[in-house]
Amino acid sequence: MGLKDLLCSKRTPFEELWKQVEGIPAGAKKQILADLSYKTKRKMERRTPKEVEKAVVKAFEEINNGSIEPIDLLIRELL
Repeated sequence: MGLKDLLCSKRTPFEELWKQVEGIPAGAKKQILADLSYKTKRKMERRTPKEVEKAVVKAFEEINNGSIEPIDLLIRELL
């Protein structure tokens, strides 16, 4: 754990945060969950459910517009 992590605002455990994310269909949430790396989950823990939702929706939009980047990488870059 680095200094940045120690100084960071309160973290929400990923599992609890993911339950609070709305606006994404359950099937999509299940598939995304299987594709997320540990690094991305840790980054999500520092965000609000709304911020996570916006990043996931934007990642989907980029994929629909032709992006070939993995969903995990897109979400991590958008957070």
